Amino acid sequence: MTTVPPQASIGSSAACLLTRDPFRVKSGRTSVLRTAINALLARFDQVNCFVFEPPPASPDQVPAVNRASFTYLGSPSPFRSPISKCGQFACGKSLNETLFYDGGTVRRIKSEIPEQTKLVYCDSIRLAQYAASIEIPWILDMDDLLSARFRQFADGNKTNVTQILGHFASVIPKPLISALSPMIRPMLALESKRLLKQENFWANEATQVSLVSSDEATSLAIRTGRNVHSLPMSVPDVDMNRCWATKTWNSTEPLRVAFVGYLAYKPNIEAIEHLASTLIPALNEQGINCEVSVIGSLENVVVPQSAMCCEQIKFLGFVDSLNESFDSQHAFIAPILTGTGVK
Repeated sequence: MTTVPPQASIGSSAACLLTRDPFRVKSGRTSVLRTAINALLARFDQVNCFVFEPPPASPDQVPAVNRASFTYLGSPSPFRSPISKCGQFACGKSLNETLFYDGGTVRRIKSEIPEQTKLVYCDSIRLAQYAASIEIPWILDMDDLLSARFRQFADGNKTNVTQILGHFASVIPKPLISALSPMIRPMLALESKRLLKQENFWANEATQVSLVSSDEATSLAIRTGRNVHSLPMSVPDVDMNRCWATKTWNSTEPLRVAFVGYLAYKPNIEAIEHLASTLIPALNEQGINCEVSVIGSLENVVVPQSAMCCEQIKFLGFVDSLNESFDSQHAFIAPILTGTGVK
């Protein structure tokens, strides 16, 4: 297995293959991607980012990062090269990989990556096939084990098309979505099995591989017999010398609770609905007035009516400082009903 050189030569560059623009929406995952770009800039003279999203509406919105460039490849189309996609799926690839693959995009990336590129970073298993095709050392940052996530979806009480199609569900005709609905649970189970196989395969193909959760990293390492790094979510350094105020709740005042999560992510929506339908009413029955502050970007988000109508839930949107927001809270809450990840 090829190892990443400890120090890059002068004039060398790295490439980042990204499923999303790390500067367009501020979230936990995009914070990780920004950290990855900064880490590469510390080692290489240039970082070329290839983003699988349409370009910003205005050129002024393209990230201005010294020594980093951004090329927008557009969102993958589920209808482009249908014969090729059907062939890939028939050969055992996961739906995630199949929907994200496009031969023309592969050729474009290979033609535009500078010759001095020494390392490729890709941010999910969906892009592993692109990174592998470049044939230089590459890092696979899986984020989490999608096989585990899809297994949870398949075993859960509620299933829907968005769980398996993700953002592609918005471009699929509604009649087709209705026709797919009865097949969702077996499709989720099949996708979980295929992703399990592909996670093992790509983990052994990549030069280095990482996950957020240490438990998942250990699980994948045992499955594949190779070293898997655990890279926890990036957060600002905490001043350990800071004097934090002791938060003692007095029953005569509201119990202030914080929830952090980008609400375009379905498990976070489910958590908010759970707070509105179950937790807050249960506390009300005990005479406890609970106020939940939801922290996270609201861009391109449709908040469920049940949560919007709950007067005890306040949506703060994105905040510049979590520390300052937490200062006014008594507790932090993170109900995880489906999905995986780290809170």
